[in-house]
Amino acid sequence: MKYLVMERHESYVVVLDEQGRFFKVANMDYFPGQTLTKVIPMEDFVEKRKKRAVFFSLFLAVVLLFAFGIYFFFFSSSGTDSVVFRINMGGEIAVTCDRKNNVTKIEGKNPEGEILAQDVDFNNKSIKTVSAELLEKSVNMGFFGKDEEIFLSIEGIYDDDNERLESLGDFLEDYAEDRYDIEVEKCSWEEYSFEKS
Repeated sequence: MKYLVMERHESYVVVLDEQGRFFKVANMDYFPGQTLTKVIPMEDFVEKRKKRAVFFSLFLAVVLLFAFGIYFFFFSSSGTDSVVFRINMGGEIAVTCDRKNNVTKIEGKNPEGEILAQDVDFNNKSIKTVSAELLEKSVNMGFFGKDEEIFLSIEGIYDDDNERLESLGDFLEDYAEDRYDIEVEKCSWEEYSFEKS
């Protein structure tokens, strides 16, 4: 490594190394502009550089952990908060929603449900809007008669007091009773599975 003497002081000189770093080294009658190959450091700059590298690595690790934490909190949680509503309204349908209750997938679970799920535009629509459209389609296709009930559940959730289930159930109840005098039965996944068998 070569060093260029930049400043001269009584007990030390400031040198510039080949990588553009400045260091204080012992003054052995050096003068500005002189090129040196061996120097006696006034401080252990190799150790100092290692400490800086360790500090920078730790700082970078903390920043990355913080960034991952924010990402998982805001974005990744959508996967864990997605649910599949099971709706039986003359045909059995599975409606997958993200954490904001926007529909991401519709699937018929029996022949009537497959017919109902066909050609349903669910892009950028909430579960409430889509469930109302599915009910209208079911009634218009003759899958629903009077005094029938809509069965509503969430796959894998055994609590029929679930907030999302309650919200959709209340909406469908108001919508179906006002227009068609159809009842809505909210139930746990266990009850829903039992009713099907």
